[in-house]
Amino acid sequence: MCNANKALVFLLWIVGLHRTNAIDNGIGLTPPRGWRSWNAFDCMTNDTIITDAHMRAQMIAVLDKSRMVNGVPTSLAELGFDYISMDDGWQQCNCSVRQDLDPALPPCPGLCFGGHCSWHNASGQPNVRLDRFPNMKALVDYGHSLGLKVGTYLNNCICMEKGETHYEQDVQWLLDMGFDGVKIDACGTSGNVSHWAELFNASGKHIRIENCHNSWPDFETGTCPMNFFRSGGDISANIGDIVGEAYGTVDASDLPHPRSGPGCWAYPDMSEIGNFPDGPSQQDEARTHWGLWCTVSSPLVLGFDMNDTGKMDRVWPIITNTNALKVSEAWAGHPGTLVRAYPATSASAFQIAQAPCGGSASTLGWKFSNGTLYAPRVGNNPPLCVTSNAADAACPPPTTRSPSVQCGVLLTNCTNIVPGGHGNWAFDNGLVQHSDGNPNDGAKCLGAFPTNFNTSKGYFTRQAATVKVSSCPSTQQAEESNGHAPSSAQRWATRVADYWGLRTDTHAEESGLESTRSDKVAIDDVTTTHSSCAKTVNQTDVAGPKILPPTNGQLVCNGTLQTCCDACDAAADCVAFVWKHSEPYGPNCSRGLPYCWLLKGFSSTHGAADGTFGTKGQLPPGPPPRPPPGPPAPPGSPQHFLLTAQGELKVAAGTPDERCLAAAPLNGVELWSKPLSTSSVALLFVNPTGDAQEAEFPYATDIPLFDNTTLKCPPDGTCVLHDIWQNENTTVTQPIQHVVLRPYASAFFILTQTGDGDRRKP
Repeated sequence: MCNANKALVFLLWIVGLHRTNAIDNGIGLTPPRGWRSWNAFDCMTNDTIITDAHMRAQMIAVLDKSRMVNGVPTSLAELGFDYISMDDGWQQCNCSVRQDLDPALPPCPGLCFGGHCSWHNASGQPNVRLDRFPNMKALVDYGHSLGLKVGTYLNNCICMEKGETHYEQDVQWLLDMGFDGVKIDACGTSGNVSHWAELFNASGKHIRIENCHNSWPDFETGTCPMNFFRSGGDISANIGDIVGEAYGTVDASDLPHPRSGPGCWAYPDMSEIGNFPDGPSQQDEARTHWGLWCTVSSPLVLGFDMNDTGKMDRVWPIITNTNALKVSEAWAGHPGTLVRAYPATSASAFQIAQAPCGGSASTLGWKFSNGTLYAPRVGNNPPLCVTSNAADAACPPPTTRSPSVQCGVLLTNCTNIVPGGHGNWAFDNGLVQHSDGNPNDGAKCLGAFPTNFNTSKGYFTRQAATVKVSSCPSTQQAEESNGHAPSSAQRWATRVADYWGLRTDTHAEESGLESTRSDKVAIDDVTTTHSSCAKTVNQTDVAGPKILPPTNGQLVCNGTLQTCCDACDAAADCVAFVWKHSEPYGPNCSRGLPYCWLLKGFSSTHGAADGTFGTKGQLPPGPPPRPPPGPPAPPGSPQHFLLTAQGELKVAAGTPDERCLAAAPLNGVELWSKPLSTSSVALLFVNPTGDAQEAEFPYATDIPLFDNTTLKCPPDGTCVLHDIWQNENTTVTQPIQHVVLRPYASAFFILTQTGDGDRRKP
């Protein structure tokens, strides 16, 4: 075994053997810390390209001691953030890409994702982009001279390679340059992390290995050939995305034998702290993000420009909070995980869930009227309806301590439904069908899917009970009588195209064959008589766009769907728009914010989860045409419903699995927790919603007891609650803790059983 911190080795011994067999390089026995370039210098625009100068500047910034921690001048490096690492963009591509424009080289589309590019020379050695990094070894040596470690990035995405691998050459280059760590991405061909680890270990130099999307630890043996592994997708500075990435760690932690632990940590992604957009929730979002990463033992890798004084001053109290960092590095046998979600308490937060049938108020009263689907009335709240795009509500995964999670489709105040502008809901052949008005889309059907949760089978069976909209049961297309008569689906596509003012191609109009293919929908000359935001199609994007440069950037950056519609209306040449709630590539706008693309034409439409598309035109009266009835779903299937006279929508009717659709609160405040010792746990309460939320935390039932923890608070014991964000201690005197949280805010505590009720900090 490599030389390691003796205290950590002893701690591992007293809590029992960790079941994951981590790589034997002596690195990462606590969650790694550092800085990586991508979130600050992502190479997606000319002003965010990573260079030698940027890396040197971050090295200086991480050593700066002009700020205090607990009254003592302290640098981030002294707190363990001593790895400074580059991400993609250091390499020289053999073709001209957006990040490496060179007229002398053949063009390469997009990020060179076609796989025909290379950043290696004829002998297989990596090519460095010398105008950005004129002397790579000198840069690494400079970092070492400052007492820092320096990391690089391999199996790159920009200039993606396919075919021949270069494991040995890349490892030798990394060693020759003197790098101390590496992020191995999943874009190229060299994705065998076990082989990378073998080569690094054989070299005799211990390299910190970050595995990005190549593999997880083996769930049978626990073998882990890396120090940390990506457990989710690519992150953005959006709190919904942050919480969603944290959900990915649950698959590695909420198990009989967690697969995240010393030497092998689940990693939701680089931190976005410092990058949240301005707004009233900016600091709350940053604290929630940092608290989550600390509570689930995620590596803490910063991703903002540390030379930005304003950002550093803003986040300094958060990232240097010593009690938060103690939670991060503590190890008492479990990495920390989501425990449960409490029902939302805000008046507008409702979803379609599943509940026992039997005539309760939450299941009675489903009604279809004029294309609108009305939900049961909930208390004194106004009538609720299903939204036009049937958006899914946030869905936390089921956990060992809370296996019965309900997730579903969002419900909204019926006054928000614009008649005729939000699609058509209908009940046909036992199917709850929806048409969105897009001629390229067929009908979608509502389905009620049961819980599928079993941790004994690994992370592959962790699905909440979910109500969602998906494809309807398929059927074979009816044969055409003479090769010219349109089918029912084609007739429906034509009727919807007429409704939205979209033209099909001329040949189709003449022949009576209306194509439903997206590349046949031409709208370059859409009539621009009026603009109507009600005429939008959700979850839609465009191809071949003809972008109209905005005359006023404020109209397109960080706006709403309404301001996007207004901006198109005000521009004479604008015939359509696409509004996205999170756009990383909006010109001259901060990445990850809402953005409005103004279009003077485009060639086709296609599905996209984050796009809302609209065109100018007069809104016709009434809802769009209903699709032709689809084939019935088999009885007992998740999409087959029985609508009773009392308005109950039953699924699996008459079987032991019978259940009904219900109007229910969204999932609200979430409890995340991590054991710190046998008598102490971290508690993080998170509000992932845009509304203020409350929760009641009964100590007797909701304290999460991990394998090596035993806590008793009133009425059975004496406990002290330390507020990490406020740095305050409170003796627990009541059996229930009342938690009140602003939108996206968190409350972060260390709960310790004292026995004698003393007020010492844990």
